[in-house]
Amino acid sequence: MCASIPPLLRAEKFARQNDHEAYLGPAYEDINAFEQYLTRNGVVIRKFFLHISKEEQKRRFLERLEDPKKN
Repeated sequence: MCASIPPLLRAEKFARQNDHEAYLGPAYEDINAFEQYLTRNGVVIRKFFLHISKEEQKRRFLERLEDPKKN
């Protein structure tokens, strides 16, 4: 299980410690195991976050609804 809530989720007030471990703990373990497997096989993993404001998300979502190729 995860020892603590990652800083990003803590800042977002995602969940209490127990909720976090019960819900995301197994998923993190699976992701970590998969990433370790990829790394052992020569794959370079790069992670980064892209922050988009709520207003921009809404604009993009509404734009997608209007485009028949995207819905």
